[in-house]
Amino acid sequence: MRQRMLPVAAVVGAALAFAGVSGAQAPAQDSVVLTGGPAIAGSFTVTSLNVTSGPSGENPTGQVSYGAFGVMPVSRPVTCLAVRGNAATINISVPLSRPPPFDVGIVTVAVVDNAPDSFDATVVGRAPTDCSPTPPIVFGGPLTSGDITVVDARPSPTSKADCRTGGWRNFPGFRNRRECIRSVRRQARQACVSERAAIGRPAFRAKYGNGNHERRPVRGCIKAQIGG
Repeated sequence: MRQRMLPVAAVVGAALAFAGVSGAQAPAQDSVVLTGGPAIAGSFTVTSLNVTSGPSGENPTGQVSYGAFGVMPVSRPVTCLAVRGNAATINISVPLSRPPPFDVGIVTVAVVDNAPDSFDATVVGRAPTDCSPTPPIVFGGPLTSGDITVVDARPSPTSKADCRTGGWRNFPGFRNRRECIRSVRRQARQACVSERAAIGRPAFRAKYGNGNHERRPVRGCIKAQIGG
């Protein structure tokens, strides 16, 4: 009896291990997080850094808190985040002692998740949502304490075309084209159901219930979003 149970246990164990690997989820958001702070970087003391956004910088949230030159404490919400590999650019809006419309300035923070990590910040005169790469900044530098982790999440596929001709391999978490297309369809359905709730069923049917989809406008919406 024992000899028969060993192979079965081995098979079950392997199946569970495979399920754990295949079920692993790729990060859904870009993020920049400081742990083990406060962190010292040149003239800056970073006390808090916890910022997230969608894979393409959409819906940035979070806060950056630091002191500069031993004074000037800053703790402000972010206005944009752009992650490129192990580097990130973050903008925060800082009140200034000036009359409107010059009473707010944009501070751009540049961080690199490396060995060692680095942090820098300066005013470069840009729009709140402009998180393009900055020129070299010299006030900060390598961290002498703390650890910054930068996560660059890949965008998810949004159409069937993204999954075809081997395109599914560009998106982590899929084993084949079918899984990729199934994910695209599921996301599109969720978006369509949300739109139907937002605009009402009559307007939704008028928008998507044409031709073959007269009785099933959700299908028409899904097709419009992901293509044929």
